[in-house]
Amino acid sequence: PRKDPYVPCLGQEFSSGLGNVVFRQVNYMLRSRCEKMSHAEKRLKLDHETQQESLYFDSYTDVSVHEEMIGDRVRTNTYRMAILKNSESIRGKVVLDVGAGTGILSVFCVQAGAKKVYAVEACSIAEQAVRIVKQNRMEDRIEVIRGMVETVQLPDKVDVIVSEWMGYALLQESMLNSVLYARDKWLRPGGVMLPSTAELYITPLCFCGVKPLLPVP
Repeated sequence: PRKDPYVPCLGQEFSSGLGNVVFRQVNYMLRSRCEKMSHAEKRLKLDHETQQESLYFDSYTDVSVHEEMIGDRVRTNTYRMAILKNSESIRGKVVLDVGAGTGILSVFCVQAGAKKVYAVEACSIAEQAVRIVKQNRMEDRIEVIRGMVETVQLPDKVDVIVSEWMGYALLQESMLNSVLYARDKWLRPGGVMLPSTAELYITPLCFCGVKPLLPVP
């Protein structure tokens, strides 16, 4: 009988020595068991990932979190100046703002001359973004889309992607994968990403006040 991918635990000699009827019965039993285990494992993994995603997005529903980020004048103004200094690449173009939050980067892009901005935000802070866009009278150029960038559908590809994906130690917010997904799916060839590069500097240090808290090998 042909080798079955559902029977990796059976050696070639053992499986070839089984009769056709017996082999089909064993094969069916093992396949059913593997499928049941596979479904259970997938369900458990899916439930865990869903719970983690829910906790992650819930952490950004509080307005105070966004107030703290926007209140960081160095951070916010750095993004603003980077967008305005690249206005030649943004003017008249279509922009995708990944993880838009309150929509602050989308507003900066319109100030830089963007023709259209799709502000994609997964958590409920998107409702605040809609209000902010209206208060700035930019609803004709900024469209807030509630959802994950991995699941939303845009009318067409975009010319520019902006995102404030960096967190503590650069990667803490875990948004980089979403930005790369958006780049691969929605960015036109030759398009622009802001920011497009990042550097992480790490240095060893010794702080005696922390040492007792760490496990001793």
